[in-house]
Amino acid sequence: TFFGKNEKKNQMLFQKRRDAQIIHTVTYASS
Repeated sequence: TFFGKNEKKNQMLFQKRRDAQIIHTVTYASS
């Protein structure tokens, strides 16, 4: 369904954002 596809896209975006946040935190902490 369209809703299911949208949900999957949102999950992917959320995952990417979380990964970016983690990378940013690690980079900031190690510098």
